[in-house]
Amino acid sequence: MSVRLLTFPELKSQKGVKYTRVHLARMEREGRFPMRVQCGPNRVAWVEAEIDEHILNLPRGTLPLGPNSGR
Repeated sequence: MSVRLLTFPELKSQKGVKYTRVHLARMEREGRFPMRVQCGPNRVAWVEAEIDEHILNLPRGTLPLGPNSGR
């Protein structure tokens, strides 16, 4: 079985992850995002299967209510 790694730009373009690098690091420390893999001295990536699982397990909810929503 091969493991596909996603770089930061691929997280954004292929998976729709819109967070900054700093925010991702904070979420990783808090256990709210899959941990990165160190690929080299200055290169990190994320395991695609872990990212896919994380996205599938995100809570689904209603859209936030705006000021003119009538509530």
